[in-house]
Amino acid sequence: DAERLFTGMDCIDEGISLCNVDLIAVGINVIRKVFQNPLTAPEDRNIYMNIVLNAIRADYGKMLDGDELAVPELLKWCHRKKLYQQTLTIIESKVPEDIVKRGIYYYARHYGDIKKMMKVFNELYWNEQARMRYAFNNVDHYFIKIYGRFVLDYRQKADVVAADYARLRVDALHGNAKDILPAFSQLNDDDLLYELLYSYYRFGNLRNMVNHAIVDAAVVENEGTAKRKDSRDDLDVAISSFIELYTRACEKTRKTSEPMLLEPRKMKGYVRYHELHPLTEENENLLARNCICQFNGKEVMINIRMYDVEQDNKLDEELDEEE
Repeated sequence: DAERLFTGMDCIDEGISLCNVDLIAVGINVIRKVFQNPLTAPEDRNIYMNIVLNAIRADYGKMLDGDELAVPELLKWCHRKKLYQQTLTIIESKVPEDIVKRGIYYYARHYGDIKKMMKVFNELYWNEQARMRYAFNNVDHYFIKIYGRFVLDYRQKADVVAADYARLRVDALHGNAKDILPAFSQLNDDDLLYELLYSYYRFGNLRNMVNHAIVDAAVVENEGTAKRKDSRDDLDVAISSFIELYTRACEKTRKTSEPMLLEPRKMKGYVRYHELHPLTEENENLLARNCICQFNGKEVMINIRMYDVEQDNKLDEELDEEE
């Protein structure tokens, strides 16, 4: 037990130092096993080991319960310890996937929704700059954080853009967002969902302020020490508010069915066989061999040479079999 405990603590320590959320989660999972499947009975342990274990149990709390690490509990733990950068990283990298998998806000109830989504995401993929296409490696993350941003007016203030984006995503639940795909939610509280998404979308600018150490003001006291009020104060309030909203959303979401998820390998397979190219003077001579279509105000064409009908049919058959 001691060896497993120290291994877990070492992973957590290194994960915090590197701001590696996955490594932190690995360490907590190792420590959870010490409590759930101990190799030594409490009465047979060294008294100091029991003291350490009791302290860890009190510190980690609900993170040591269940089979998986609960993202809201990990957020609370990091924030309580004032690990701001780690908390922001969790919000950035883990919360979007968690929102989809919990059914708070997701993109598919049936495989028909998945098929529609693949076609739309394929067009977005090939119209994206090559260096930005990595975002599609995590479909759940892309759906929550990025999808639909192309209809926003970025000439407005950042908070207004965040508010517009949150409203657009909620409108998609009721078919009122004509420019993006329909969405689904088992939260049944549009106001709470809007506040949660708006709170999440505001973190981009706040995170940049912290990363670049922007100081709002500094007051030197008589003793010669500096009492500073900076962006960290705003960030602390924003994090506290987001955690409260996220916890409420998790508690109020009542799953009636499991959300359908689009596996990254399916998306990669689809874009591989449905390549789109911008219509330019250099490839106008290929028009006879390609199909032109309109997307986002720009002419694009499906490259038939890269289009394998048999592979496309095979992909549909695989989806039908899974359904």
